[in-house]
Amino acid sequence: MTSVIQSQQSHAQRLHAGISSLSLSPSEVQFHYVRAVLAAEGGCVTTAARRMGLHRRTLQRMLDKRGPKARIEK
Repeated sequence: MTSVIQSQQSHAQRLHAGISSLSLSPSEVQFHYVRAVLAAEGGCVTTAARRMGLHRRTLQRMLDKRGPKARIEK
């Protein structure tokens, strides 16, 4: 559980810092947002997709395009 919270904070911190300084591209902001929501939902793609208003398969395709999936431990 601690690693999920740390992962969530890590992505959320990068997202906030990137937006604040405008050093992240839109695709990087999207990546960190998706990873933060996924971490907040404990790695459940279905719940994360629902939270973001996406279809589950759409989110899976977005994750597949970004290379190997990072493991989110529960």
